[in-house]
Amino acid sequence: MFSRRLWDVSGEANSSDFKASPIVTLTMSMHLSVNRLTDPAAIQEIAAEWEQLDALSVPRTPFSSPAWNALWWKHYRRQDSFAVDEFFMHAIRAPDGRLIAVAPLFIREYRLLRFVRFRFAQFFGADSSITELRGLVCAPDDQPAAVAALAAFFQGQYRFWDLLRWDGLRSSPNGERVHGLGEACDAGGQLPNYFIPLPSTWDEMLSRLNGKFKRNIRKRYELLAKDGFAFKFRVNENPDSVGKSLHRFFDLHGLRANSDEMDVKHPDRFTNDVNRAFIADYVNLLAGRGACRIFELEIDSRPIASILGFVMDDNLWLYSSGFDPSWRKYGVMTMLTAEILKWSIGSRMAVVNLSCGKDMGKIRWNPTEVNFFHVLQPAPRRKGRLLLRAYESMDGLRRVAAWGRGYRPGKGREVTA
Repeated sequence: MFSRRLWDVSGEANSSDFKASPIVTLTMSMHLSVNRLTDPAAIQEIAAEWEQLDALSVPRTPFSSPAWNALWWKHYRRQDSFAVDEFFMHAIRAPDGRLIAVAPLFIREYRLLRFVRFRFAQFFGADSSITELRGLVCAPDDQPAAVAALAAFFQGQYRFWDLLRWDGLRSSPNGERVHGLGEACDAGGQLPNYFIPLPSTWDEMLSRLNGKFKRNIRKRYELLAKDGFAFKFRVNENPDSVGKSLHRFFDLHGLRANSDEMDVKHPDRFTNDVNRAFIADYVNLLAGRGACRIFELEIDSRPIASILGFVMDDNLWLYSSGFDPSWRKYGVMTMLTAEILKWSIGSRMAVVNLSCGKDMGKIRWNPTEVNFFHVLQPAPRRKGRLLLRAYESMDGLRRVAAWGRGYRPGKGREVTA
């Protein structure tokens, strides 16, 4: 990891023609350099380094990979009468040239009126409930230094942006929540993520759970057998089976979302054609690499529950789910999650991530919790400060900023299991 001297980021940015080449280096100080990537093709140029860097992230997520971000720009870039997006990605390097962070940013210019515009810099993943966690890609211990370097650099580039939303931030070692971001304000509280470091056996996993939940799991299986049903647990992982099971997953996801029988309403993430096309592209790409799993619970050869997961080395991220509500009384999602955990232990996975967002369906598995927060920073000029004050005091602008995080207005967050 890097020494504390990396916090010392000073000096003026060396201005350059940003359109001259895909990568333009702007030296920030003798310690760190910030490189603006001016064209999406640059993602592929640094993909190998980026993937090595991504492997240092804790927790591992599918959203920080070059593959997710390249496809995100392809599907979600806006060019319309209300908003126009500009590629604004940056790479941060140590003195020896090693990549220590990637900031997958873009600038969305809002055209509210003919002569009223503002430029909102934000991270890739500003969509309606598809990207669960976004922000800087780096090792956790390097985040303070990377944020400090970017913040200092952006102070000298204030003409390019008016507001900058920092996502996926962690508390610094001394407990401070904001890493030297000046007048930045809170932008939406904390986002919890829950993951389970796996033991070596299922019995050890059960020993971590409280007695009531252990009995609940056992009764799910007993009730299903008592009513004369036998289930089959299926793991789809080759490209052909993943392609077929993805359509079943979409159907089950929609069935649950449109059911009136649910105590908690689950939004349909994939009713939006853009969201569905993006996930289909990403799933097909990962299936070709052997990094996608679609887990299914079958009864009478018919899938009744499904969870889509992504594999990152020995980490499994349980992304989204769906089930037939007519089987709700059997707790089929609890059963399917239990079967996935058994499979993961048997497959020598190190971690199963239950995704982001707080709900009892995750907490009852006694997971590890890590929290991320978000802040909004104004450009160091009058327009930026005015927009920040407007954001803090006007619900209207707050709704515009929320809309800016998605191609369409968001519909809430889905509970995974």
